[in-house]
Amino acid sequence: MKTSVLSLGQTPESIVADIAIVGSGPAGLSLAHALRTSGKRVVLVETGNDDPADEATRSLSVGTNEHAFSPAPSEGNRIRQLGGNANAWNLWRPNGEAGVRMVELDDVDFEARPATGNVGWPFAKAALQPWYDKASQLLEMVPFSQLSTTDGLQTDLITTRYAQVAPVRMFLERMKGETVAADNITVLTGATLVKINLDNGPNPRVSSIVVGSLSGVRCTISASEVVLAGGGFENPRQLLLAERVRGTGLAETGPLGKFLMEHPMDSSDFVRAAPADRDRAVFPPVLDMSDQHESVRIAYLSVRPEIVASQDLLGMSTWVFPRPRKWEPAEGANALRFLAGRGVPPPSPPGRTGAAAKVEAMRRLATAPGTVAYWLSKGKLGDRTSGNLINRSGWAASGTGQNNFAFHNLTRIIEQGPSAQNRVQLSGVSDGFGLPQAHIVWKWTDADVSSTLRAKSIVDGEIERLGLGEVLNRSLEHAVPGAAHILGATRMHPDPDKGVVDANCQVHGIQNLYVNGSSVFPTGGWANPTYTIVALSLRLAAHLSREV
Repeated sequence: MKTSVLSLGQTPESIVADIAIVGSGPAGLSLAHALRTSGKRVVLVETGNDDPADEATRSLSVGTNEHAFSPAPSEGNRIRQLGGNANAWNLWRPNGEAGVRMVELDDVDFEARPATGNVGWPFAKAALQPWYDKASQLLEMVPFSQLSTTDGLQTDLITTRYAQVAPVRMFLERMKGETVAADNITVLTGATLVKINLDNGPNPRVSSIVVGSLSGVRCTISASEVVLAGGGFENPRQLLLAERVRGTGLAETGPLGKFLMEHPMDSSDFVRAAPADRDRAVFPPVLDMSDQHESVRIAYLSVRPEIVASQDLLGMSTWVFPRPRKWEPAEGANALRFLAGRGVPPPSPPGRTGAAAKVEAMRRLATAPGTVAYWLSKGKLGDRTSGNLINRSGWAASGTGQNNFAFHNLTRIIEQGPSAQNRVQLSGVSDGFGLPQAHIVWKWTDADVSSTLRAKSIVDGEIERLGLGEVLNRSLEHAVPGAAHILGATRMHPDPDKGVVDANCQVHGIQNLYVNGSSVFPTGGWANPTYTIVALSLRLAAHLSREV
């Protein structure tokens, strides 16, 4: 059942449930969906609704940051809508539907590695593997163990491995639809968490939570178990607000809010093929996205895990995308398709429509004249996937041939090591409810940069040694702070002095409060966090079904 908090009236009665979940993004939605057959009474709380939020609601996502080169809370990475950030995913699959990249963390990502600052997870990857496999069934994927480990480029130093591209409809259609239809679940929309009421007795617990609307409606929810699933910025912010009221001092002395991580991205480097090589395929087609019937997959290059471990490197993936010119963003083709009435508006910021969307599209169009001219000459702008061909997929089977490109861009997604100096704090600026916004203190540390340059040197050296071309630039000139993968600020650790939640995602020292999502990751590897989020959600659902 779905209902708006506004329909409850100005003085609604308290809602009583077994489990209250705050946030309906990928973490909260997949958790609620997994609980639909549990027999437990579940309330799923969401600020937004099915449609994009209005300006006032979107402004609740905004925060502040300490440095210009830093991730910051924004309406683009904290979407207030049923399904959360899944509404912004736009990695187009070969059939034209929106997808999202899915990758497992490596075994080494779960291990303690003091030289990199990684404290490790409280369990090995093998303990999460059954939940990864269940997630693959839910998301129309195959278990990663069934994917080849011998395709593409394989040397003593680097390997080619696969990611899968799951359809977004599994979240926005299947999970959302089945969750709303479940008899035991109430989806409460238009409701924002404004207070966590804690009973500070000998065994502290959440007695209730208060949710409300910007129009002044307030509703109390009393639940046996409460799960925060608001995202990488919002989870630590809500715990910081609760701790400020509680007065324990943990926000200053403990790990809460600290060890914030992102996945910096870099697209500075290019491979220039030798003139003699421009009439043949240079990079193997597996590096392009392809539909293998049982799943959609795309391969990437990475340093072998044993080399990562032995050389104390952080993780990094390298994705190969052809370009007709050395440096042009691929958004130009997307913008042209939108202006021609054949595509969606520019995705950032969400909610931009009408004249504002056209202005943004024209701005992006001007950034990539060579790219746009190329795809116009090929007549490739008429289908939904072609706008992303340069930067995403389609080059190996597009009819143009990968050998038509003089350059191949090397896009890296990079692991960041945990640092207590990178953190979420409470801002001096208030949101629409009068509560402090999130304030972000974040830097890409010298150790992060050093590891990235060393990993790039290994991959680039192998590309040149194999005769695939000359690697140009070799800098971090076009690096960006991240991919909106916000990790770590409520991290998992068995020691409450080192982590915020235990191995079951329960907040240390509070009996019935849990956190779900990427904020509990002690380390993040380089991998997109969504697949691990879903696996952890399925695991937490099983735990809550037993506990409640």
